[in-house]
Amino acid sequence: DVPPCTNFSGGIFLNQLAEILINEKVNLFGVFMPPPGLNIKFDQYVINQMNYKILKHLDNEYSNEAEKDDYLINIEIIVNNTVEFILNNDIKMIWCYIQSENILRILDEVYKKTNIPYIVQIMDPIEWYMKDKNFSAEKKQDLLKLFNIVINNAYHCFTASEFNLP
Repeated sequence: DVPPCTNFSGGIFLNQLAEILINEKVNLFGVFMPPPGLNIKFDQYVINQMNYKILKHLDNEYSNEAEKDDYLINIEIIVNNTVEFILNNDIKMIWCYIQSENILRILDEVYKKTNIPYIVQIMDPIEWYMKDKNFSAEKKQDLLKLFNIVINNAYHCFTASEFNLP
């Protein structure tokens, strides 16, 4: 959702982590899909040290099979770009910030294609995301199943949140 930046709380946190990793000579690749209307202010030091793609925000609020198919085609394009980067750069570990359905789908597919171990970082409960997006019961069930798969396949997982869900 929000990439490493200097003007949104989640982005500031990611920017600080990215700077630490860059200073440790870690090769960073990011796929950024910021929501429309956000005025993202990038830290030039960080963004100039990263390999990244800024893509149109994927709308996962599909209402029919044709829209869902289009959504999944776009996910596959991102997965293929990510896998290409991984294979061309001898990547040994993936660190992924999980915030939405998009990244869960991307990470799951990248793992299936590369079997590269990954660490997930969760800042907000997936339940908050589903509630915020007003998901149907069926879509909630599907996303929780995918979330469980991604967490169970993770090499490590760390979380932090300010939310207290009922």
